[in-house]
Amino acid sequence: MIINESTERNNTNNWVKQKLIGDNFKIIEFEGYTIKNNKVTGLFDRRCFKDIDLETFSEDEIFALIKQEEPLLSSKIDFANRINVFYRYVLYRYQPESIYIYRFENNILVLKSKFNNFCEFINHTRKIRDLQMLSPLQEKNMPNIDHIFRNRCNYAWMGNLDGLFISNTDGTPKALVEFQTTIKTPVSEHCNNTWFAPRNGRKGDEQRWKVFDILSKQSKLPLIIIVWSPNEVNGNIKYKVVKEIVYSNNNENKKAGLVYSEKVIITYSQLLQKLNLLINSK
Repeated sequence: MIINESTERNNTNNWVKQKLIGDNFKIIEFEGYTIKNNKVTGLFDRRCFKDIDLETFSEDEIFALIKQEEPLLSSKIDFANRINVFYRYVLYRYQPESIYIYRFENNILVLKSKFNNFCEFINHTRKIRDLQMLSPLQEKNMPNIDHIFRNRCNYAWMGNLDGLFISNTDGTPKALVEFQTTIKTPVSEHCNNTWFAPRNGRKGDEQRWKVFDILSKQSKLPLIIIVWSPNEVNGNIKYKVVKEIVYSNNNENKKAGLVYSEKVIITYSQLLQKLNLLINSK
C-alpha cells in the first residue's frame, strides 16, 4: 500500500485549483525542494509504504509504482532537467523505520541510498540545503513524519512547491504558481507586501519570497500569485504576475516588497482566459 502524506493542507479546499484541474489544466507540484548557496539543488516527492517489501522490488517495478502515483511524471523529470537538478523520490515506512531514496538520472530510476531511521535521512539532506524551515509547527493535521523530523530530529522537511502550469500539448512548463489563501482579509484587500518585512513581532515573508525568486530565475519562468479565499467561493480572485522582488538590503533605497507587472481582481472565467493565453504561448 502506498500513502500520500502531504504537507500541503489547502489542496482540497482550494476551489480555484480544483476548478482548474476540472477544466483540464495540468498542474504539477513537488512535495519538497532544496536550496543551497541561492540555487535550487534538488526536487523531491515522497510516499509512505505499508505491507510491502521494497527489497523484493526491482527498480523497474518501483518505477511502475511511482508512475501510478505521478501521472505527469515525465513533466516533473523534464522540469528537474530544465533547472539542472536531480528529481528524487522518497519511499518510507514507520515500522520498522526505513527510508529508500530513488533518483532519476538521465530519465532512469536509480536507488541511491537507504536509511534505517528518519533522522539519519533528514540530516543527510544538509549536504544539499542551507535553507531550513524555521516556522513553528501549528497544524494539527501535519503528517507524523513531519512531527518526527521537527521534534525528534530537530531538522524539518523542506518547503513544498505549490505548482507549475504546464502545456496541455507537450507538457512544457509555462509558469510557477503560488496559490495564496486569505481568510481574515477579503481577496480584494489582500496584499503580500503587508507582511513582507518584519512587523509587530512577526519575522516577515522576505525569505519565503526569495525562495520563489530563486526558483523563477533558475527555471526562467514567470512567477504568478493567485489569491483565493474559502469565504469567496466562485467569487473574487486576485491575479498577480511578479516583475521583481526588492529586498530590504537593496542599495537603491527602494521600498522592500513584491513589484508586479500585472495585478488585477478577476473572476474565474477571466482567469481561464489569462491562463489559456499563457499556456498556449510559444
